[in-house]
Amino acid sequence: MTATLPPSAARSTARPEPAKRRRAETDWHASGRLASAAARGGLVTALGTWARCAVQLVTVIGVTRALGPSQYGFAAVVIVYNAGTELIRGSGLASAVIQRKRVPHGSASTVHYLNCALGVLLTAVLMAAAPAISTVFGMGHATRDVALLALVFLLAGPAAVPAALLARNLAFGRLAAVEFTAVVASCGTALALAAGGAGSSALVAQALVASALSCVGTLLVCPWRPGRPAPWRTVRGYAAFGANVAGVQALNLLTRSVDKALVGGFFGPVSAALYTQAGQLLLLPLEQVATPMQRVAVPALSRVHGNRDAFRHCYRTLVSLVGYILWPMFITLAVLADAIVEALFGSEWAAAAELFRILVIAGVAQVLGHVTAWVFVASGQVRRQTLWAVTTRPLVIGSFFIGIPWGVRGMALSYALASLAMVLPGFLVVRRGAGLAVSDLLRAVLRPALLSTAVGVVLLATVALVDPRQGWPALFGCAATAVLTAVGLTLVIPSVRAELAGVIGLLRRAPVPAEKVPS
Repeated sequence: MTATLPPSAARSTARPEPAKRRRAETDWHASGRLASAAARGGLVTALGTWARCAVQLVTVIGVTRALGPSQYGFAAVVIVYNAGTELIRGSGLASAVIQRKRVPHGSASTVHYLNCALGVLLTAVLMAAAPAISTVFGMGHATRDVALLALVFLLAGPAAVPAALLARNLAFGRLAAVEFTAVVASCGTALALAAGGAGSSALVAQALVASALSCVGTLLVCPWRPGRPAPWRTVRGYAAFGANVAGVQALNLLTRSVDKALVGGFFGPVSAALYTQAGQLLLLPLEQVATPMQRVAVPALSRVHGNRDAFRHCYRTLVSLVGYILWPMFITLAVLADAIVEALFGSEWAAAAELFRILVIAGVAQVLGHVTAWVFVASGQVRRQTLWAVTTRPLVIGSFFIGIPWGVRGMALSYALASLAMVLPGFLVVRRGAGLAVSDLLRAVLRPALLSTAVGVVLLATVALVDPRQGWPALFGCAATAVLTAVGLTLVIPSVRAELAGVIGLLRRAPVPAEKVPS
């Protein structure tokens, strides 16, 4: 027998029967039609993401100018730790809660307690290792801040399963509200402390405030509460699934950490600051699109897995969508990098522009890599994903070492080329288990790639006539040219217009009803 709890039930004055209430505890919002709910969730998530992106950009500008390259190098440690918390918030166990068609209350409770324990363990270990970590990153003066920063792992544990259940039930509005509140409060804290001369401690406070508010807010807006844990035998499947996903995430974290540690250790905190700033310019648009898209993509792909035609169509839609959004943006930022860095951060950060242009190559590849990762999880190929990660991540890490003799630029270029080389092999590994064809990838990337190339050509011609470094009006004019080119080509090229219309139509239609999930 199956049961779901529609949103109106939460407002009903009638007390639900205990059995029905238990069955609905982990699927309170599974009624309705999946695509319609996903579309609304996608819109809410996108609006929240853009708002957070604007707030974070203002904060990065203000804090960067206040701290300067000598102190901002500590941001490398903050980025690594924030990425590390995804081992808990987006852990394999939490991903299993989203991917599974059945989530008994006891099983969800067991996963919740395990995530909390993992957060406590990682916090204790990292606090004890703070002196060694600060030395590895070339920041021995900041041992106290490194130790305090470990508390983000403690705060990540309790919110992992509630956040996964909110995403599972497409409650993206609640997640967006919590995240926006956390971002605004944490960014305000960082700006105030940086202006007051707090130095790298401003970055630590920003991370801790964001983690604390995200944890408390998620617990408050999620109606699910943990109860008695289920026996281990009932969650063994979650553990197997989670071990594979968590292993991949750990390898990804290592890949994202090694380069920053190497730059800080070999070339000093100033080089680490420049490299980190270039990476942030890349990750800001990438993560602000990919992270919320993942919340919509994995549940949607999971629901249509088994329907080959629907799955292929959904995959092509996702690849096209992220390509149309991110690739023209990357091209625009790369062409205007010198002017943007100087205008936003000051002339002392000029060297970050060249590093950013190199890293754009990696960004283009990572767009497709994100979608491939979603397919791995949604199609249940987590073991194959682990094998793929174990095979390729050491190669990526090796690329950093290969580039060391040529300095920070050599490291960036070697990493970018390695990332690009992994795209097609990764798709070939995942495609069979997901029922995809090579033509699905080629069809999905062709028009976004052509559109982005056209935007780049027009923008280069514009920059040859108008120097964007002459001031804000010139910079805005060049950026507006890129936007108008992208919009104009979309309107005048029938194939591009038809493809985007298909994307919008897929989001507006509801071809697949949401499955009722038994507990």
